[in-house]
Amino acid sequence: DENGYLVKENGDLVMYYTGSCQKGMLQSVGRAISRDDGVNWKKYPEHPVLEPIKGNWDYPMASTAWVTKCHDGFYRLYYQGGFPEVNVAIGLAKSTDGKLFKRIGEKPILNSYDFSGLAKPPHASMGVINIARLFNGQNLMTFEGKSINHQGLGQIFGAVSDDFES
Repeated sequence: DENGYLVKENGDLVMYYTGSCQKGMLQSVGRAISRDDGVNWKKYPEHPVLEPIKGNWDYPMASTAWVTKCHDGFYRLYYQGGFPEVNVAIGLAKSTDGKLFKRIGEKPILNSYDFSGLAKPPHASMGVINIARLFNGQNLMTFEGKSINHQGLGQIFGAVSDDFES
């Protein structure tokens, strides 16, 4: 949740995960619950909560999600999307129940062109690590990406937002 606690709903732990098919080429975000403090997990709902859309910027990969339940009651799902050899960016989807997410906008909220130190397509990569609320009320997203200055090795980058959405 927005305070950094594990999300519990009606006493159940909630987890979001990456699922794949077609030998890992098609990736979606799933949701699972545990009624025994994380010992056993069950997919709920049975279908992915966010799937890549053919023809959309995030196809064929909507993965590595970080979900936070915010003070306004909405769940926000930040995720890596795109085609690995073309461009990978970070998208945002929103939900009132944590099970049915709707994308915010038609484009990613962050891409490699937003950061001078990130490698650009066809070598771009970005994956959300976490979201934290800062003492001043802003939100910090940390993400991994390939660096221009360090032989394309991965580094940790950050972005700050006032509203969780921009």
